[in-house]
Amino acid sequence: MAMLTLRISDDLNERLDQMAMRSGRTKTYFVTKLIREGLADLEDHILAEQAVAEYLAAGGKDQPTYTLEEVLRGIEKGRVANSTKPTSKKPNKRPRPKK
Repeated sequence: MAMLTLRISDDLNERLDQMAMRSGRTKTYFVTKLIREGLADLEDHILAEQAVAEYLAAGGKDQPTYTLEEVLRGIEKGRVANSTKPTSKKPNKRPRPKK
């Protein structure tokens, strides 16, 4: 397991101390939870930005669009794919230099 050192304000440290004391959990628990949830939100945001960029790069043409109601109906009927990977055609890894 990795260790991370960071500086936070005295106010944030006090708030973490209070949460830890009130809940019986550690400050590490709360910081880890915040990082995990914050990263998930950032990942969602980045994937959404990539999807919009791809849509706009394609000129918005021949790209399916759905209303919120259609998406929700599809989810209820189990018709929406569970995909977290962007559809970008860019390679995920940089090519290695040839020897």
